[in-house]
Amino acid sequence: MVIVWNNTQYPTPGPLTGTFYSNGGTVVLTFAGSAWSNVANSGIGVNLLIDGNAVATLDGYTNEANSHKALVPAPFVVDLSAGQHTATIAPAYSNASVDGNDFFTLVVSELAPSASSSG
Repeated sequence: MVIVWNNTQYPTPGPLTGTFYSNGGTVVLTFAGSAWSNVANSGIGVNLLIDGNAVATLDGYTNEANSHKALVPAPFVVDLSAGQHTATIAPAYSNASVDGNDFFTLVVSELAPSASSSG
């Protein structure tokens, strides 16, 4: 298990990036964070990009403007090649924002290959 961010504050200006190494194969990304919007009654969310490709989205909604909301943490299963990877956080919607009042956690857990898959 690799913790890329542990309740890490989003830098202003962004983006928030971090690197991790994978042995390759199936990994579980457990991702949590927060976001806000300056528009009331708006969808908010953030994308998790791995090597520039969106692999996960945390969605939420805000009734009032300018209020930071926790997004429900979620696990996502992805396949990665062996080597170093770059994780990046980006707002998912035009009304969604992240700033220095938002915090993120990303845990990468590699799954061991099953005995039957080794040959």
